[in-house]
Amino acid sequence: MKRVEKIEELRNELKRYRDKKIALVPTMGYLHEGHLLLVKKAREVADIVVMSIFVNPIQFGPNEDFDKYPRDIERDEMLAKSAGVDYVFYPEVTEMYNNSKTFVEVSEVSEGLCGGKRPGHFRGVAIVVLKLFNIETEKTLSLLWILPLSVEFIVVSNVLYPKSDKIYFIWFQSSIN
Repeated sequence: MKRVEKIEELRNELKRYRDKKIALVPTMGYLHEGHLLLVKKAREVADIVVMSIFVNPIQFGPNEDFDKYPRDIERDEMLAKSAGVDYVFYPEVTEMYNNSKTFVEVSEVSEGLCGGKRPGHFRGVAIVVLKLFNIETEKTLSLLWILPLSVEFIVVSNVLYPKSDKIYFIWFQSSIN
């Protein structure tokens, strides 16, 4: 397993797998059984598994403590490796946002989830989904997305790839909290 911290480095790494299916498992780290179940599903359907570990500050509201969110990259890498992850994408905030002021709003669906109690949370989820998907630039690359939330599905299916044969959706529910 290899840790990659830069977008361009990940793009270069993935170019060698143009003819393979690549699964992206997005997380904010501090991995638990639910994340590892996503990796297991990804491993069943893909040749290469990439896990992003990015604590997204945009998902945190003013009364939520971004700085206290648990982080343990050594533990996460050990769990990811034992689960079968090939690459861990572990970018800094500046790598993902670089002074960007662009956001995406997902109306209605996000309000029915925890969005009503956490204003701006799904705005952060939606933009990071777009950013992660845009790392893939080679149109010959099949990218497979493991979706834990319907907000991600809507962003991908409505905005990015409404009629693509390059994206495969895996949708399942886990009883793991």
